[in-house]
Amino acid sequence: MALDGGGGGGGPVGSSNSFTGVSSSIELIGDHCYILPGLVVASTTIVTVAEFTSGNYYTVGRLYLNNGIPYNANIGDADMFAAYVFFNGTRVVLMSTGNAQVDSNTSTVNELIIPPYTEVKIEMVSDVIDNDAWGTLSYVGRIYRTRA
Repeated sequence: MALDGGGGGGGPVGSSNSFTGVSSSIELIGDHCYILPGLVVASTTIVTVAEFTSGNYYTVGRLYLNNGIPYNANIGDADMFAAYVFFNGTRVVLMSTGNAQVDSNTSTVNELIIPPYTEVKIEMVSDVIDNDAWGTLSYVGRIYRTRA
């Protein structure tokens, strides 16, 4: 972990190299941050997609949840996904996408502030088991350093 409490690519001065792949942690780039845990297959089993502890900063950003878009273009319906956000073990956010046709590409956006030194866990689950449908979750925000 970086000295500033950031995620895998935050670096000790808050700057990092280019994107190296998906991660279940928060990534810091200068005064910005993101979480990109990758694709999640539609399943009724709850999956932890991100888990980390924030550092000496707080973030202000948006959490995006996209419904299960079929990987196979012949499948007609998208699958609903839900996301749960926990701060220090307490569920603070519940968001979901609705079932819709593939071409409607439904998604949900939630404003989210992550306080300093907070244990964050994000889980996802779907309403069906569908190995051909994948949902996504991402968080993009700005960080603000706190004084020691």
